[in-house]
Amino acid sequence: MRRGDKVGKPRPRRSGSTVWLYGILIVFFAATVAAFFSLSGRQRSIEAWVIHSHRVISQVSRVTTSVARVSSLQHEVLLDDRGGRTRVAQEARARRREVRKLADLLQANPEQARRIRELTSFLTSRDNEWAWVLQSLAYGKIGPNLRRELAEKREAGTEKLFRILESIAQSEQDLLRVRQRSSADNRSLLNGTFGVCAGLLVMFFLVFVLDTRERIGSQRQLLREEQRESDRLQRILESISDAFLSVDRDWRFTYANGRAAELLRHTADGLLGKVLWEEFPSMVGTAFEMWYRTAMEERETVSFLDQSPGSGRWFEVRVYPSEDGITIYFQDVTEKLNAERTLQEASAFQRAALAAAGYAVITVSPDGIIQTFNAAAEALLGFRAEELIDKESPGIFHDHEEVALRAAELTRELGREVAPGFEAFVALARTGKIDQREWTYVRKDGSRVAAWLAISAITDTEGNHLGFMEIAEDITERKAAQRLVEKSRDSALDLAHAKSQFLANMSHEIRTPMNGVIGMAELLESTPLNEQQRRYLGVLKGSSETLLRVINDILDLSRMEAGKMSVEAHPSRLGEQVDEVVSLFAGVAREKGLTLSVEGTEKLPTLLLFDPTRVKQVLGNLIGNALKFTADGEVRVKAELLSAESQRALVRLSVKDTGIGIHRESLQSIFESFNQGDGSTQRRFGGTGLGLTISKRLVELMGGRIGVESELGVGSTFWIELPLVAVASEVDPVPSTASTHPDECLRLRVLLAEDDSVNVLVATSHLSNIGCEVEVAENGAEAVRKVAEGGFDIVMMDVHMPVLDGLSATRQIRAEEAKRGGHTTILGVSASAMKEDVEACLTAGMDGILNKPFSRNELVAALTRWSEKGGE
Repeated sequence: MRRGDKVGKPRPRRSGSTVWLYGILIVFFAATVAAFFSLSGRQRSIEAWVIHSHRVISQVSRVTTSVARVSSLQHEVLLDDRGGRTRVAQEARARRREVRKLADLLQANPEQARRIRELTSFLTSRDNEWAWVLQSLAYGKIGPNLRRELAEKREAGTEKLFRILESIAQSEQDLLRVRQRSSADNRSLLNGTFGVCAGLLVMFFLVFVLDTRERIGSQRQLLREEQRESDRLQRILESISDAFLSVDRDWRFTYANGRAAELLRHTADGLLGKVLWEEFPSMVGTAFEMWYRTAMEERETVSFLDQSPGSGRWFEVRVYPSEDGITIYFQDVTEKLNAERTLQEASAFQRAALAAAGYAVITVSPDGIIQTFNAAAEALLGFRAEELIDKESPGIFHDHEEVALRAAELTRELGREVAPGFEAFVALARTGKIDQREWTYVRKDGSRVAAWLAISAITDTEGNHLGFMEIAEDITERKAAQRLVEKSRDSALDLAHAKSQFLANMSHEIRTPMNGVIGMAELLESTPLNEQQRRYLGVLKGSSETLLRVINDILDLSRMEAGKMSVEAHPSRLGEQVDEVVSLFAGVAREKGLTLSVEGTEKLPTLLLFDPTRVKQVLGNLIGNALKFTADGEVRVKAELLSAESQRALVRLSVKDTGIGIHRESLQSIFESFNQGDGSTQRRFGGTGLGLTISKRLVELMGGRIGVESELGVGSTFWIELPLVAVASEVDPVPSTASTHPDECLRLRVLLAEDDSVNVLVATSHLSNIGCEVEVAENGAEAVRKVAEGGFDIVMMDVHMPVLDGLSATRQIRAEEAKRGGHTTILGVSASAMKEDVEACLTAGMDGILNKPFSRNELVAALTRWSEKGGE
């Protein structure tokens, strides 16, 4: 029928209800198809993420295996050193490749990406440590005991790696379960949508056929309304998304709606009157021609699905004959077929994934009959799927006593009776929760296995229970690993305690003779000496001070590695502290002919909250290094206030020298332990290479950062930035130690409790030289007796003494004072630099601590401070 013309016999008019029915069917059909395509796309996305989760879990397993292999090889190298280092390097490279693959898989998940960064950072730290171990092994610097300690330490690190990997795997398992549930829910929706679509198509076809028959039966009665109905029908056909066209018995186009013209790549008016086979010669000899001619000649309604020879797209075609020709309805179903094919492929992948899953997956019907039993479940329990599916309940492979206990537990928890049996497995899942707990599985052969079981409900969109899913994992190895972790943790704690005790003993054994060396050198310096003797004495003092610095650096580093180092915050004048540190190095600078200057300290806030001791230690390290590596020129110390907001202040302290500078390639490693840029630097200038390492860690403990800028042959600038808090000016600051006057006469009566004869000689000589009257007690028991006799201004109590140690002696003195009143100032003298020992001294009742070795100045400062406090 041409547009605007009546051709052929009049057609019956459609009733209003029929038109509305067509419209409603079309709208519902379009909405259903749209929903179907949307759900299909969502299903593909979910399946892709399920596959991704399996890949992540598999990759975690490979990384875990690689980490275990590397750790095992390193353990062998540490214990017997019979080769294997090449294999360690090869396995380490393989491990890094596996970790990179895992990182690539996890980059889209921020939490997992954080874990993989933690894993990568820890692995890098371990690789750097292993490189040091190999270097030390090569030079024979590691003995059997240290090898065993290193092996145990690396085993502890390996356990940490396993925990990180386990957390990654567990998180991905949680995501996998969520995605699988989402996939099942979406698949149910997809199936329902497909059924609705098919129903709408059938209804549409029935309505169309019935309407056509009715119009043919009432054709004569509806002749006058044909034109109006035709126009109305034309508008409807133009508005729908399906294609319609008609040809007469000469195969000329009489009508084509807009959708048909679009698919045929013509205009609707351009098609009218054209011969079908001339306009589209590619259809000749195809199924389209065969079915069109069948409908035309035999006047039979035909429908078929075929691929267009011109475009290669698939069309669903229906051909309706009439006396005037045929009417063709066709729809492009290429996307629909592709979606169905993709859905089928996804379902196949899902079935394959279920079969290949490393976890036992079991689904049961609402009444408790097993419906799915995958290969992993068969391997775990020893049953074949066909023995259980549609036949048995999960209770067949559970411990009945354990099930009864779980039922009683759920009865108390849920407040209702839970009968032993299937309900004990799913009672909690019925409430919408996932029931996760350890169960004992009984295999087909009667053996038992510990399993971690997660049970969840499978529901439809309305929340009706369709069944239950059980996902089980054999945790036998995990429990064994957990026991090993607990054993390793206990060993690590024992090792840490032993290390702390070793450090305390080493501190005491080294510092005690050092006190004698340094003290005797100071006493010798106060005697008449010729020039050669004075030069020899200078070498002795310098060497002993260098040795003391080395000892302090090693002990500081050990405390840091043991996690025993801490910083304190006190209100203090930072500018004064900086000036004090600079003044301590003024003599060294003069001896080398260098200019040592300081600027900017007066511009800093008056009082800041920080640890003066640690700041001075760091700044002293930087200034000392600058003076050591500078032959001529200057060393300039600069203090800057970078920002100040409210009570917050960001302070920068820098030390700039005109020394030898640092190679560019050495800048990244300059803050590493035992590193001085290169070997020639260490041979030329000496030192352990620990100063900058300790400084970096101290600055980080204070919340700041440290850095360096250097040019070889020009000089270096080391800087630290500290975020500090400004405090009110009325707060009493920590006093500077620069105000001590070592030559003052104290005139105190001092009881010296000390068993070492050398230290007795040093201390009594210093005390006598500053005007003190000294009495000696050789052990703690004698000190208690003499304090009871009275008459002492201050007691210098050594911590380690025979008969009765200093701590016990102090406790007895304080106990007696509690009975009779009074308070004697007790100054603890200890060769231990450990924080725990200092706290033990203060807890025992000592007023303060003087660490060995001590100089005359430090002794005077301590006596002055505590004698003044004692007199208050």
